[in-house]
Amino acid sequence: MAKVKAAYYSALVALLLSLPSMASTSNGAEFQTLWTKMLSYVTGLPGIMAALAILVVSLYMAFFGGKGPLVFFGGIIAAAAIFVIPNIVTGMGGATF
Repeated sequence: MAKVKAAYYSALVALLLSLPSMASTSNGAEFQTLWTKMLSYVTGLPGIMAALAILVVSLYMAFFGGKGPLVFFGGIIAAAAIFVIPNIVTGMGGATF
């Protein structure tokens, strides 16, 4: 059993040490399709639906759930953040996607 663990851990270490050598061979182009898909979800219809759901839930919690109007304002900020965060991430560090 100890030999199996040693072989497992040595293979795991070898794999983990080999990953940094291949880290920047494509300049991040492999994530471009993922970024484009996520950006289209957030800025498209799913993002609008999520923002509206956050607003409706916060409105219900604020006025019918007894939480107070601060929850509604928090919902407004969260809904606005859905649309602002992709622009912040794109502009961070001079990243060009």
